[in-house]
Amino acid sequence: MDIYELQSKSEREQISWFLERGTAYKRPQKFTFTFNGLVSDCKARAHYSEFLAMLNRNILKQAYIRHGKELKHLTVIEDAGGRHIHSSLELPDDFDETKFRSIARTLWVDLLGHKHVDFGSDSFPNDNFLKYQLKSATKQMSITESIIY
Repeated sequence: MDIYELQSKSEREQISWFLERGTAYKRPQKFTFTFNGLVSDCKARAHYSEFLAMLNRNILKQAYIRHGKELKHLTVIEDAGGRHIHSSLELPDDFDETKFRSIARTLWVDLLGHKHVDFGSDSFPNDNFLKYQLKSATKQMSITESIIY
C-alpha cells in the first residue's frame, strides 16, 4: 500500500497498518528524539527527515545512495512536554546494535544539534512500544496526523 493510499484510509485502518508493520520488525530499535526549545511541527518533520537521510547514508551506504534502499521506520511526533519524536527503526541483520545507536546519537545530537536521544529498553516488547507511540492522550493532533511516513 502506498503512503497516499494509506493516508486516505480511516484512522482505525491506519493504526492497524502501523501495528501490523511494526510487529513484523525482526530487530526493532526504539528511540525518543527531543528538540532544543520550541520547534514547529513542520520544522520537526524536516529535521527528522534530514536525520533519517543521514542515518540511511551511514548505515546502508551505496544501497541507499544508488538504489534508494531505506531503513524501515515507524515514527510519531508528539507535543506533550515539548515537541519530540518516538520512532521504531528496524536494525539491519548484519549491523551491530551499539554502533547503530552511536551513529544515531551522533547524527541527532552532534550534527543536528538537538537536545538528546533516549533509547528504548529491549525488555519492552515492540508491540507495546508501538501502542505507546500511538497514545492519544498527549497528542494535540489526531493520531493519523502525528504519524511521519
